[in-house]
Amino acid sequence: MSDRIFELFDEYAAAYARGERPNAEEYLERAGADRDQLASLLDDYLRRVPVGRPTEDDERYLGLLLAE
Repeated sequence: MSDRIFELFDEYAAAYARGERPNAEEYLERAGADRDQLASLLDDYLRRVPVGRPTEDDERYLGLLLAE
């Protein structure tokens, strides 16, 4: 696995840890031909990392979805 893939993964994980919501698709696009390798790392990471508390916007959105 290339250093570039690990750099992208580290960037994504750091953003996620800061409470941001990084767009995985953008990172996969940046990985180019190695997107499957990055996808595997992101998949493993997101399965293991604790889920953060929902924001007020998340709760409103979920409420709208459940109301339909």
